[in-house]
Amino acid sequence: MIGWIVHKGSDFPENIATEIESWQLRTNFVDTPRRMTTRGLNVYQANGDRDFIYTTQKIQVDPLMLDKDLLCSKSFHLICSPTRCIQVVKDILERRTKDWKEMGGLIPPMPPVFVWEPVPTSCKPQELSRVYEALKYVDVVSPNLVELQELFGNHIDSNTVSTEEVARMSNTLLTSGFGNKTCAVIVRLGAEGCYVAQTFRHISMPAYYGNRRKMNEDELKTRKNNVIDPTGAGNAFLGGFCAGLFDSSKISGLTDFEAAATYGSVAASFVVEQFGMPKKSYDERTQEELWNGEGAYERLVEYVERLPARSPLTDAELRKSSLFAENRAKGISSEETFVKLRITPRGFEC
Repeated sequence: MIGWIVHKGSDFPENIATEIESWQLRTNFVDTPRRMTTRGLNVYQANGDRDFIYTTQKIQVDPLMLDKDLLCSKSFHLICSPTRCIQVVKDILERRTKDWKEMGGLIPPMPPVFVWEPVPTSCKPQELSRVYEALKYVDVVSPNLVELQELFGNHIDSNTVSTEEVARMSNTLLTSGFGNKTCAVIVRLGAEGCYVAQTFRHISMPAYYGNRRKMNEDELKTRKNNVIDPTGAGNAFLGGFCAGLFDSSKISGLTDFEAAATYGSVAASFVVEQFGMPKKSYDERTQEELWNGEGAYERLVEYVERLPARSPLTDAELRKSSLFAENRAKGISSEETFVKLRITPRGFEC
């Protein structure tokens, strides 16, 4: 189940509400008629860099707004400052503990996975100590390249991605903040794809459509290019990433985080194909869910086949890279919805 909260201001377009409802998600509309709907403006520079501003007053989603179903989510994608990240994680875990006791011990079998996307204003050198503190509370941090470089006070041309610099900065986050737990740094690189960093290995993964400026003539002829507008691709990537962490099918040679990144890349590929959201439909024969007329799993298979050959992970690497190794050892599946377990958040206590 995918769920979210949507604040409807006085000017919220009804056609958008109808489209959201057609997706058949767990949507909680909250009417706020005394204010305008939160709106933002993306401005793209010639070099691909983006500036973003809010054009109306924004409203924060508070953990108290989560009903019991949403509170039991397997993962949470947080977009906020370090201070707010810490408070939101604490509030969610505190409420889950309280509800667990009230329900007689029913709780999802694993603590939720927290994926944190720091807001751009927090990606400054003076915020580093707060960022390190917030990493103790989450499992994944995912800045884009510009945010990562600004966090460390570096200046990298976004059109010339330096893998060595990305690796160095990712390593600093891995070793200075997360502590001794299974974690990952996922750097979103736009048309270059993403960079997945874990303590024992780093890999670069291309975007589904790739960077056409770096393709050879044969690739340009054979690879389709349906990219229209990149707005929302980063959010879609992390949404697909969160879903991919819990898919029962595993991709050979990839860690949980790397496999989840393939889902994120495919999710983002649908979002960039038009202005606005992709269109949902169903295959008339199989009733398979389609987006822009294509199946997500078919696109996932195609994308994975294009990835470079991978050597099998050793048992030690699997244990080190898996968020769920301890539960698997106990015979608990990530697909089980409710079992009786004591909440034991990884890496911190609340």
